[in-house]
Amino acid sequence: MAKAELNPALKHLRGNVDGIVFKHYSYGVVVTRAPRMDRIKPTPAQRAHRERFRQAGDFHRKVLADPVLKKRYTAIARKKGHPLSAVTLAAFMKQRPATR
Repeated sequence: MAKAELNPALKHLRGNVDGIVFKHYSYGVVVTRAPRMDRIKPTPAQRAHRERFRQAGDFHRKVLADPVLKKRYTAIARKKGHPLSAVTLAAFMKQRPATR
């Protein structure tokens, strides 16, 4: 494996940049090409989980649109010190969404 010293301007790059992925590990930065996901067919379980997560996002948008629910979830989020989106998504995924 080749090793190279990154230019200081590039040292803090993370994620995908034009098909190249910068990964940070304890031993240094690894540069790889981005995986080609167009050939990967999701399993039924993956499709089901993605659909459930989409529904959780819909629930979060519903909470944002409803002042009563938004107030309730905002109070929970402040108490826990978490973002509102994290609290609403978690409540939906755990099937404990608060309603009026």
